[in-house]
Amino acid sequence: MTVGEDRKAEWTAPSGKVLRSSIETSLHAVLPERWVFHLHTVSSMLWSAMEGGQAGVAERLEGLPWEWVRYDRPGLPLTRAIVERLGSRPQVLLLANHGLVVSGDSCAEVNELLLETEQRLSLEARQMQSVDKEGLRAVVPERYHLARYADAHWCAIDPASFE
Repeated sequence: MTVGEDRKAEWTAPSGKVLRSSIETSLHAVLPERWVFHLHTVSSMLWSAMEGGQAGVAERLEGLPWEWVRYDRPGLPLTRAIVERLGSRPQVLLLANHGLVVSGDSCAEVNELLLETEQRLSLEARQMQSVDKEGLRAVVPERYHLARYADAHWCAIDPASFE
């Protein structure tokens, strides 16, 4: 292993089972706050993966202590990208194509900040349109089968979802 590579700590439990730390342990360790929540919420994943998501998030999270973190591989590369953004002392990190990190000095503080962030990032759900399953069946090759749930079909054929 070379210097700067990801290293996972290992412990042997009393049962003899070897336990390894998460590849993202370093991400949590560099944040100065006592409590760190790392989540992959629907809203944070949507904005963090959306083209133009950073601009949309900037508008919605104005006034909160937040930063956008460019995409990088989990482990030390992502931790380094986070360290680059810590100068402004953000407590909300939106990780491009990866999710959300919220930190604070108490569980209650983090929970309140998380709820505020999620409320601001939420989008109103569009109404699902009906799907013509028989029409789909007619165009799907025999070696394939239709998904059990209409929602899956709607997401695949809805122009906005497809885009």
